Amino acid sequence: MNLTTRQHREREYHCDHALLCREKGASVDLNVITSNQRRWWNGYWTMYTLLRRYPGAGKSALVVGCGQGDDARLLTRLGYRVTAFDLSPDMIGLARDLADREGLTIDFQVTSAEQPSLHGHTFDLILARDILHHVEVGKALAALSHMANPGAMVMINENYTHSLIQKIRESRWVCEFFYPRLVSFIYKNEKPYITEDEVKLNEHDLAACRAMLAQSQTLFFNMFVTRIVPDSYPMLARLDRLLLMMFKPLGFWFAGRFILFGTMKKIS
Repeated sequence: MNLTTRQHREREYHCDHALLCREKGASVDLNVITSNQRRWWNGYWTMYTLLRRYPGAGKSALVVGCGQGDDARLLTRLGYRVTAFDLSPDMIGLARDLADREGLTIDFQVTSAEQPSLHGHTFDLILARDILHHVEVGKALAALSHMANPGAMVMINENYTHSLIQKIRESRWVCEFFYPRLVSFIYKNEKPYITEDEVKLNEHDLAACRAMLAQSQTLFFNMFVTRIVPDSYPMLARLDRLLLMMFKPLGFWFAGRFILFGTMKKIS
């Protein structure tokens, strides 16, 4: 596999990140797929609320940029036959160890989102969570569209910033004064999981994601949460989500995350 300079940097970063994940422990909360009490204000929980409506028994699923394999293990427990890939051999090694420890059979592969070496594989569900902002979006979407079975479901859960908001974020005052203090407040003493080359998706990327789907719905999250305040304050997270639900147009402009869920268009 020929890697770009950016991909080499991503691999190097995740070599250290995999060690950190092993040190911290990598258990996954099964309540997100088993509990009837739902955290409707949380994007991650909302993603699985949607996925739980579609039985996975006998169906195939692809997890894009799987990292340590949390989503791959959860989808396997929901009945899917799961293939999952990541660019980092270190993260795939961790993912395999965790799946083996839980007695789960998952096909883990080391490959890129832009040119996945999964020839002949097609899937009933494609899940891409927090990966597209690490890759070349257009190339990745084109590759994924060719691996979808007719009527395949697609779930994209991504960091998002409208380009106008991004200009404010990149202003000198924010970068030099405001942002360093926010990072300290939100992440406390932990190192933020931010790679050198990642770029949050903007409105144009969202439009490209929507364009490959025949039917879809978009939900917006995190106008303030994870940007100005940590996600460890449930009441603030509820208020944040309520504001975005009440004033739907705000999401497109001010949200920090979107969930896009729908069915893939037929390739002509």
